Amino acid sequence: FPSHDIGAGDGIEAGDGIEAGSGIKAGGDWESFDTVQNILIDKNFIDWDFRFHPHDIMLWDLKQENLLDNLKFYNERNYTNKIKTLNNPKNYNHKKIRLGYFSSDLREHAVGYSVVVLIELHDRTQFEVYAFSFYPGRIGDRMRPRLMDAFDHWHDVQSLSDIEVAKLARTLEIDIAINLNGLTQGARNDIFAYRAAPIQINYLGYPGTMGADYMDYILADRIVIPEENQKYYSEKVLYLPDCYQANDTKRPIAEEIPTRAECGRYRDWET
Repeated sequence: FPSHDIGAGDGIEAGDGIEAGSGIKAGGDWESFDTVQNILIDKNFIDWDFRFHPHDIMLWDLKQENLLDNLKFYNERNYTNKIKTLNNPKNYNHKKIRLGYFSSDLREHAVGYSVVVLIELHDRTQFEVYAFSFYPGRIGDRMRPRLMDAFDHWHDVQSLSDIEVAKLARTLEIDIAINLNGLTQGARNDIFAYRAAPIQINYLGYPGTMGADYMDYILADRIVIPEENQKYYSEKVLYLPDCYQANDTKRPIAEEIPTRAECGRYRDWET
């Protein structure tokens, strides 16, 4: 669990694997795990100042409807006022649909490696593709130059505020904003709360629900989100055929497969 102070009256003693006033004890007593988890869950749902980030509670043993409830509470607390700050953008009339990809991971990162060939393969007779990168360039990043070449337009926006990025997307008349971060590190979801585009989609980096009214759709497949689980998603689920995850078909495959020992890992299991 993330470290939170446990106060008097919480029903947990230091001997239960928690150091008083300091959160969960490192290497604590696993026998008290269920007790500790239940107390933290109760506090999370009744105490705004104690509330965990939604990504953290994915590790908890919660029912899916409870996860969705927590996400809705989180969004009500953090984003309701922002949603009302800007008027809804109008539907634009372009010859080509303008796609905007927003991410902190357009670089040497799992998302960058996965999405690059998708960007390269977009049908340019139908789409114009924009990047909004939250992450500054880093010397030696081998993926970033290829990503920059793949997009029709590249915007480094790490120095802009969230509302400035949303306004920029509107000025550029982005038709569909694609959130590649979701609730992962580096996310800037205020941009979407301000409604950067008429249509906003959650894709790839976070294949769970965001519980947010400002995200309209999520791209998935029927393994990631079985049809019977759609009720636990605030977004409307758009199913892609076969697998939802794009992967780079241009990555070279090693001619020889090294052993674990050759990579400095534990030896291969004997067969």
